[in-house]
Amino acid sequence: MKNEFYIQWHITNQCRNRCKHCYQSEYDGESVSLSQADFILEKIKACCDELEAEPYIVITGGDPMENPYFFQILEKSLSISRRVGILGNPEQIIKDNGETARRLARLKISSYQVSLDGMEQSHDKLRAKGSFQRTLQAIKILSVAGIRVNVMSTVSKENYMEMVDVMKTSYKHGANFWTFTRYAPMSGGHCGIEPGEFLKFMTEIIEALKPYEAQGKPSQTREPLLCLVKEIEHPERLGGCGIGFSRLVLMPDNTVMACRRHPGSILGKVDEKHDLLWHFAMNPKMDEYRNFSKIEGCKNCNFLNQCRGCKAVAYLATANDLGDDPQCLILQEKRQEKGISDQKYFISCGQNVPFSVKCS
Repeated sequence: MKNEFYIQWHITNQCRNRCKHCYQSEYDGESVSLSQADFILEKIKACCDELEAEPYIVITGGDPMENPYFFQILEKSLSISRRVGILGNPEQIIKDNGETARRLARLKISSYQVSLDGMEQSHDKLRAKGSFQRTLQAIKILSVAGIRVNVMSTVSKENYMEMVDVMKTSYKHGANFWTFTRYAPMSGGHCGIEPGEFLKFMTEIIEALKPYEAQGKPSQTREPLLCLVKEIEHPERLGGCGIGFSRLVLMPDNTVMACRRHPGSILGKVDEKHDLLWHFAMNPKMDEYRNFSKIEGCKNCNFLNQCRGCKAVAYLATANDLGDDPQCLILQEKRQEKGISDQKYFISCGQNVPFSVKCS
């Protein structure tokens, strides 16, 4: 069986929602055209053929369905890949009594991901009034249509104590998989959870997941720091930060990034001179991400190959690609040994920092 190469493809910046923790700052610009889609898909196929890997394409935005060619692009993607998923909004799913969901099911998409960022009050505060109930409705509609539903939760000090309830609610309404990621404010700073509290939170999540794992639900895999939970019984939960390895992000203007949440990870643009394979295999910045020996705080850690922290979170908290992951208890203890306070080490949340998601 071939390894998978993950492509997160943003086919538009258009979105009618204005979520408070969104990593987008702009909602305009041209969406991907059909000729542009043909060009990109040709490059994706050529890259994966050379790497002897299966493309796993995840189409997103903005709201990907705001692209007027969404279904044509989806069908073109399915012509070169057996696995094509969607990261989208609930509103497009609930507006037509399930017809969109049934159409997606007929096309045999791999999954549809929605977000739940807390229980009703917390979620709606971050997104919009009524968004929580609309999302639960979309989960049910997608599930009834036979589509695998993934739920992603973005955690911060404002909502992390609700996540066990969010997970249970997701599964109750038909989700096939629930996972979480940490809030990474694009203006700098971090999610605000203290390392000791984050360790306790992860331990509670692992314990709460056990009954669902017994039912065959997949394990939590998105958080590198899970390896610090000593009682983890399943090594498949681990893998470490994926930046630099078997994945790339494509923006609507053909800009390539190593990680969408890492605004300093822009690699350039896909063109005839620098195709997708070049950016992945030969771009000097990708070589830097793959060089573990340069990660000062992590390079001698016993968990290096399993973790390395989240490089996007670390970068936004320190403005340094090699900075500490702010929720890592081991790195906090090392700073304390050196007499370095967290207040002095990390950027305050909301402080302006010198990076952009535009490709120059």
